[in-house]
Amino acid sequence: MFTKKEFGDKVSIFFILFLYMNNLMIQKSCEIRMYSLATLLCLVNAIFFYKLIKNPKQSYWIGFVCFGVAAAYTQFFGILCMCFTYIGVLTYLFGREKSS
Repeated sequence: MFTKKEFGDKVSIFFILFLYMNNLMIQKSCEIRMYSLATLLCLVNAIFFYKLIKNPKQSYWIGFVCFGVAAAYTQFFGILCMCFTYIGVLTYLFGREKSS
């Protein structure tokens, strides 16, 4: 729904096919572990980051931080994902300050 609303039909179909045909996701979906939950939380965090860049509202910051913390507490992969995401946020914020 998000990709269709933001990017159109072709991109959303490509995203769904890429996500569901990914070998790693098929393998990890059969295991009862936190890999899929960490992936979901990282994806939702990335969506909040995208919305935050387009329209910086306090609710997007709260969602971004909450889902980031939840992903970091879920799995080691979530910690790595959040480290890179927060580095991206800092890069974006410092780049925006220098350009203004």
